[in-house]
Amino acid sequence: MLIKTLLFDLDDTLFEYDTAFDGFLKRIGVKFDATFDDQMSLIHEKNGRGYAPRVPFFDWLAKRYSLSESGEELWRFMKAEFSKSILVTEATKKMLREYSDKYTIGILTNGSSLNQRNKLRDTGLSDIVSNIYISGEFPWQKPEAEMFHYVCKELDTSPNETLYIGDHWKNDIVGAKRAGLKTCWLRRATNSNRDLDGQEIVNFDDCDFVIASLDELYGMLASHD
Repeated sequence: MLIKTLLFDLDDTLFEYDTAFDGFLKRIGVKFDATFDDQMSLIHEKNGRGYAPRVPFFDWLAKRYSLSESGEELWRFMKAEFSKSILVTEATKKMLREYSDKYTIGILTNGSSLNQRNKLRDTGLSDIVSNIYISGEFPWQKPEAEMFHYVCKELDTSPNETLYIGDHWKNDIVGAKRAGLKTCWLRRATNSNRDLDGQEIVNFDDCDFVIASLDELYGMLASHD
């Protein structure tokens, strides 16, 4: 299998979302004098790894913990502060630098331009990866094939020579595969064999590779060069 280009998702792929969200909740606690430690599992369930509608989630959080701030105010606070809680490990940064010597490297992520570029700036990822594509800056988003095809064209690579690495089954794996890319599902422990709607994934035909951590990419790519 010839792979010339590696495309990465951002959230919960190049960093662990739930860990970052824990850090952000501590920022809310300090800013608004709140404590969440005894209900973290419930909060994570309601948050849905960031895919739950934002303002309704923060409305729930404010009501649950008797915060005077509105859901809209808490959402604005998250947009300003969440990126400061993200940790991209030095091992991940080293991996990206090493891969850039052999492959064309890019990041393709859904989200608003402001939110995602804040994350990329504050983590230092934008200093390492120059090919960055954010759905909020285009008329498409993952899992639409047009989004993947546009990026491949911009990078002067064919879809079948491009490997997309991501955690979201529908947006990342199914979307990329149906656009003609090779796919690698980063199945973190929180993912199990279920998608974000809780439905069990029984057909893995859209997935070329499965890894439990980014560290496993080294061996996987080496065995398919």
